[in-house]
Amino acid sequence: MNGKTDTISIETKEKLYTWFASVYLHEPAENQLKVFLNSETMAFFSSIFKGSPCRKALKELAAYFHKATIEDLRTEFNSLFVVPNKGSYVPPYESCFREKNGNDFGNLWGNTTADVKKFYIETGNDVNDYKGIFAPDHIGVELAFVAKLCGIELGYLRQQDSTNADKTESIRRTFYETHIGRWVENYAKAVKASASSHFYGNLNVLLIQFLGLDFRN
Repeated sequence: MNGKTDTISIETKEKLYTWFASVYLHEPAENQLKVFLNSETMAFFSSIFKGSPCRKALKELAAYFHKATIEDLRTEFNSLFVVPNKGSYVPPYESCFREKNGNDFGNLWGNTTADVKKFYIETGNDVNDYKGIFAPDHIGVELAFVAKLCGIELGYLRQQDSTNADKTESIRRTFYETHIGRWVENYAKAVKASASSHFYGNLNVLLIQFLGLDFRN
């Protein structure tokens, strides 16, 4: 590979990206979120998500899950990402952030969306349609795409094909630098500022650090 030290294996990256994507793509399901009530999984999370902000986020998430119901979480999901109410709604689409007009979010299917779609197709990894998702630059779709690339890279590594593994890693890095890395922090800030944000505000703290561990080494 390229000689840098990986603190997280590509197999673990694939699993974490897949999990993050699932939580952003769909209304929360109990089996997705039991991780915060499982001491072994929380210990694993703590070994990856380090530093004061992440420790605080993990502590708040664990405390929240001891009192919140699945309906509380689904209400938050819909208030944040589905129902466009002022003060709570945050569009989870890249074009809405990168094509903002002052304080107003950009429109769905802007030029950014077309660029994302083109990137998927040109790398031979066009994504499937997701129920309830209106454009391919949705945060969950982008994370699912990165998870897919991790899986492809892992397959090459298992075949001891370092050339194609490096090429796939380069595609992942390019996608981060040209797309997801250019809006995810602003997205996280907007979610945190929403009146409806509890779970997802803290979840984004973990996501931002995870992306940093993966791409900023």
